[in-house]
Amino acid sequence: MRLRPLFVQIHLWLGLTAGAFIAVLAITGSIMAFETELERALHPHRSYVTPQGQRLSLAQIAVAVQRAYPNDTIGAFVVATRPDFSYEVGLQRADVFVNPYTGEILGEQTAPDWLNTVHQLHTHLLLPRRVRRAGALPGRSHARGPQLGRAEPLHR
Repeated sequence: MRLRPLFVQIHLWLGLTAGAFIAVLAITGSIMAFETELERALHPHRSYVTPQGQRLSLAQIAVAVQRAYPNDTIGAFVVATRPDFSYEVGLQRADVFVNPYTGEILGEQTAPDWLNTVHQLHTHLLLPRRVRRAGALPGRSHARGPQLGRAEPLHR
């Protein structure tokens, strides 16, 4: 009995499976490399502001957000890296985009969009959170900008 044909078939199917996995990681990783730029291009109304003097403090922005969302809790701030970018405030039920000069709420994202799905596919293979928490697949957090008030470290 010859084992070589069996090993060739096993090698073929394992290689194709691994190749498909690597292709998914390569494609989603390439998209994620431009995640912030794609997000800003798809939603310019909530991403860009006109610089107007001095930015508000995070405490003032927190007050404006709490006024607009009194029944929600702020979990994180994503601080703009350029003067014409909005701030992002992470709430329990939504991400809110805020003009850092006026405190105006520019928009919110309450449901995951396709970029979030790509991100979850790349980092967690779209597995449910309970599977990831069980230690079957450790994850990494990819920061989109300077973040304050995160409940977990940026990298594990």
